[in-house]
This record gives sequence, C-alpha cells and structure tokens, in this order.
Amino acid sequence: MKRNRERLIATLKDFEAADDSELGKLEALVDDLIEETDETKIGLLDAQFHESMVELSGNPILVSIYKMIYKLMIKETSEVITYPNARAVAESDHKKIVEALKARDKKKCVKEVQNHFKRTERLINTYFEEKR
Repeated sequence: MKRNRERLIATLKDFEAADDSELGKLEALVDDLIEETDETKIGLLDAQFHESMVELSGNPILVSIYKMIYKLMIKETSEVITYPNARAVAESDHKKIVEALKARDKKKCVKEVQNHFKRTERLINTYFEEKR
C-alpha cells in the first residue's frame, strides 16, 4: 500500500503545470462537496475530485486504472464518505490540496496528499471493522 501511495505521489511532479481552469474545476468540486445535501451525490463528488487529481498527472494509464478501481468500489466508496467525520475529512483535505496546488507549492501538496491518504485509510479501516 505504501509503495502504491509513493508512486501516485510521484505523479505530482506534473501538477505544478496545472492551468487555472483545471484548478478551478478542483476548487468547484470541493465547493460542491461542501454544499451538497443529497447523500447519494456526496460519494460521486468525492470520486470526481480524486479522478480530476489523477487526470492532472497527464498519465492516461493511471487515469484508466483509477476508473477501473472506482467502478469496483463504487458502493463502498459511497458508504464510507457518509461515515461520521469522513465528509469533514474529505472537505478539509481536498481544500488544503487545492490551496497547495494553487500556490504551486509542490512540497505542501505532497504533504497534504500524504495526510489525506493516511486519514482516509484510517477511516476506511474503522468503517469496515465496525461493519463486521
């Protein structure tokens, strides 16, 4: 798992080249997630943010892999994001990631993505442990 995170984070090298419209799309997705009241749409907005982040890598293989994985996990992803505190974590983390991207601060962006991975992993583990 750690090695996969490191590979994904390595794609951040291309994020510094993201244009304002791409960053605007990410920012709009964060705003939509914060404002959304329909629980059935929250998971979709979260997934759209992640897909948009992966698209910034410019790596079509990585994008395809992400989409395949998401299709396999759509039900679970939609459930986990509605777990207590999960939405707040996603909103806060996504906002920090976008702020780092807009500042073109690669070091901070990598840090925020790593923090998001760690917090999300803990939430997922807790969710599935409780579900047993």
